[in-house]
Amino acid sequence: MQMSSKCPRELWLAIFTHYLEAGGDRDVLRQVSRQWRALVDEAPEFWENVTLCKPAHFEDAQKFADCLRRSHERPMDIELKASHTGPKKALAVAKTLRKHTERLRTLYVEHTDPLVLSKMVRRIGWNRKYLRARPTPRLQALGISCKSEAPTVSSVDEAGRTFVHNPSVFISSLSLRKLSIPLDFELAPGASFWSRLTSLEIAEDYIRGNVNNDLSLEFVLDLLRLSPALEEFTFRCKRLPWLNLPQCPKDVQLERLQCMDIAIPHIGLSLLERIDAPHLVSLTLRGHRGDSSSPLWPPSSLQALESIVDDMCRSPLSAALKFPELRDLQLVDIKELRAPPLFFCGLTTVRSLQLERCDFSGYLEEDDIGLGCPEEAGLETLEFRACHSFILANLQKLYSAFRERGARLPRPHIESCPQVTQLEADLLWESLENPELSTGALPTPLPPHFRGPSLLGPAFEFVSPKESRTMQRWSGDSSDEGD
Repeated sequence: MQMSSKCPRELWLAIFTHYLEAGGDRDVLRQVSRQWRALVDEAPEFWENVTLCKPAHFEDAQKFADCLRRSHERPMDIELKASHTGPKKALAVAKTLRKHTERLRTLYVEHTDPLVLSKMVRRIGWNRKYLRARPTPRLQALGISCKSEAPTVSSVDEAGRTFVHNPSVFISSLSLRKLSIPLDFELAPGASFWSRLTSLEIAEDYIRGNVNNDLSLEFVLDLLRLSPALEEFTFRCKRLPWLNLPQCPKDVQLERLQCMDIAIPHIGLSLLERIDAPHLVSLTLRGHRGDSSSPLWPPSSLQALESIVDDMCRSPLSAALKFPELRDLQLVDIKELRAPPLFFCGLTTVRSLQLERCDFSGYLEEDDIGLGCPEEAGLETLEFRACHSFILANLQKLYSAFRERGARLPRPHIESCPQVTQLEADLLWESLENPELSTGALPTPLPPHFRGPSLLGPAFEFVSPKESRTMQRWSGDSSDEGD
């Protein structure tokens, strides 16, 4: 390019940096011209992040080696999303990476075949010649994921070796602070990173036969006991405990834990009961978004959940499951949320409450809307997102529950709820806040062509002059009549 030849190299690198920081594609720059390709290839700061996420990216391991070489001695963030890649090509790329483990800062490895995934992890982190883990002094974040609910292979390979995700290959990672692993990740209590972890995510991405929930729960609790410095903890598990939930005699103390994201009711519910986190600030409880053919709430889990909710309401001091400093609560994919005020009115410390894809179909069937709500309840933010069964009557009943207990319901934020718009919720809230101006009836639902929030929000709904006159007639606004 003639134009680019007149610009100094530093200027082009600054432009490229701004483009990449905004989410631009490095390969797009390299395809513009030979000069741009040379500029990008010779700048090691542009090659610190390498992500392979398509089968085509794994076709040539030498191209991946070239990417690693261009970053020189800089720390690297590597993602190998090989879920749709054959074993041979995935393992070839892993073999290429093992020569650069000393520069790894972030590593994420993913595959649908648990055996291939296990071999990829070992090829990267294990030195077969010297039978020891490869050095990873800069590794700060490690993610291992098996994205498969029904693996096509057994958990034992052709040599008869039982499949495990073995963390001992990273046993010497003194800088590791963030770890994401499957539920069956083999425990390595001698690893030096456990006591230093600040973020831990445990997920069950595939299901093996002969699952023992008792062992799974004890396994997770053992990991938590080894990680006293945790500040963030996420637990996602798809196992359904049909029998009585296992009981553990000793709770886990996590003094530094601030954020927790737990899948319930599964074994995560029993796990939640065993965590003592006095300084927890943010809590997310997630249901299961599986198909409707499989029961969502096993009887024992449903009873346990209702019992916990009742206890939260009856004892304000034990609100939010022994979390006295809880400020943010998020409920996601909770089905049959039959008595939300039990959550809302019983939580005296919560300031922000979000409900996403929650089911309110049985909400009006509950006559008892809770027991007692202290006057110091101070909810400041209330959000409903994609709650398809949420209707105005639910909001009115919730408002009444707060008013009867001397508390004030904040103005709700509505997003992607098909039966309630933000405008309808605002009209109802205003009528409840100012009963002297209200007729006592629920607001008339908006016409269909006015439903659906604008991309800019309810305050920026653009309508044509004809639609504007239609809105005035529908709303009864005749302020300009007679002018």
